[in-house]
Amino acid sequence: MPVRLAGTVLTLLLLTPVTSFAQGSSARPARFNVDVGLGAHLNGGDAESASFGYGLFRRLTLLVNVERNHVPTQVRTEAGGYSAERGGTLTFLSGEARFFIPIGDRVSPYAFAGMGVGHNRLNVSDVFPDPRTTTEDVSYFGGGVRVALNRSIAVFGDVKVILSVNRGGDGDLSAMVPLRGGLTWRF
Repeated sequence: MPVRLAGTVLTLLLLTPVTSFAQGSSARPARFNVDVGLGAHLNGGDAESASFGYGLFRRLTLLVNVERNHVPTQVRTEAGGYSAERGGTLTFLSGEARFFIPIGDRVSPYAFAGMGVGHNRLNVSDVFPDPRTTTEDVSYFGGGVRVALNRSIAVFGDVKVILSVNRGGDGDLSAMVPLRGGLTWRF
């Protein structure tokens, strides 16, 4: 379902008429942006995200982000036993700040950090039969690059480290590292 939604958004954005890439003195700077991203985790799993942002300055954008990350349960057989790592689906809402370092008019490396809250629905399997959902405090940081295709459309790629802490009594800490690619519409 998220892939179909991303495809629909991408099609609509590409069909939207855009102005010339070169900005004249009368061109209004694009302050708002919508980002849609898809990715994968280094240890397996997938990530989907959508953000709405406002550029305070050319180099600083503040965003509201909704993201879903799924990591599968991993079971490894060892001599005399096995080890298992329970995965889950973490869905969260966060606030994010991105700091851009423009290189010319098209390429902009960036660093970002954010904080939010969400729910982690833990996977159920033969090894972990009990269904559980936890409330998580989420913080993350990372970096990437955005490349403008024209004044309104850009593509991006980034990597981030997501740390989530269970609000329950056990305070479990988990980490995820998704690699993402996506599309930005600026208006």
